[in-house]
Amino acid sequence: MQDVERLSESEALVLAGLLRQMIRADGRFTTEERQALAHVALEIAVEPASTGAIGEVALYALMDEAAQKFATDDALRAAASTVTRPETRAAIHAMLFEVAASDTITVNEAQVLDWLAETWELEAPRDLEGEKTDVG
Repeated sequence: MQDVERLSESEALVLAGLLRQMIRADGRFTTEERQALAHVALEIAVEPASTGAIGEVALYALMDEAAQKFATDDALRAAASTVTRPETRAAIHAMLFEVAASDTITVNEAQVLDWLAETWELEAPRDLEGEKTDVG
């Protein structure tokens, strides 16, 4: 297994909220997105409690917690602004891109990715080879 990204509890909660927003962006939760989430669950650990990847069950529980804590888009955006470590910003964005690109990236999903890349001053990845973007 590859090294996991170690996130603080607050960073993990922001990731979970953004993942939830990404999945809801197009109104569908596809099989491909479920598989991508399972992969993301193997890529992250939450410090200080965890010594390994959090797993799917914990990720879904974290997404539920994020839904309650960040009840509005503004609340989630404010929370996202508290993530300051550049490597964590890049890792979170990459995981969101992985979920979005698991099927077709929709306009709404691209808007989330673009907003985050701009807010965090990241270079947004573009379409993967062979991947399709739904232009609306």
